[in-house]
Amino acid sequence: MRKENERMPRRLGAFVAPSMDEEEMMRRAGAVTTDEETIEILAEEPDSRIRLKVAANPATPVHVLEELARDVDPEVRMLVAASRHTPIAVLRMQLYDMNPYVKRMAINSLALARFKNCSRARPIAGVKVTVPSQSSFSNSASRMPVGACW
Repeated sequence: MRKENERMPRRLGAFVAPSMDEEEMMRRAGAVTTDEETIEILAEEPDSRIRLKVAANPATPVHVLEELARDVDPEVRMLVAASRHTPIAVLRMQLYDMNPYVKRMAINSLALARFKNCSRARPIAGVKVTVPSQSSFSNSASRMPVGACW
């Protein structure tokens, strides 16, 4: 992250590579080898296709996913909900999204996290996380509340 006293432009074209074209930005947005600062800058691009690539990139840092969860484009928000790295708190926030597809993806991601023994649960200081036993998974999924292990 940049220090607040630095006065650098946030646009990739002016900051990283003045000659970078749209194709290069698309390539970098989807590459897992792209550095964190470049991903942060690409996440602020006005072109939603670039932000879609950033949201789908498995190397996108969690704090960038949190920002993209509030994107104006519902497709970007949907890809954030589909990411394995999206924090549970962000997925819960997306349960209240106005777009039904984003909401459905958040529900699916929360359910998937629950049925994979809460593998996406992030430890929170002072909060005990309980994981249900395997026998509880044999019950009907519709009777089990989403997020029961958090």
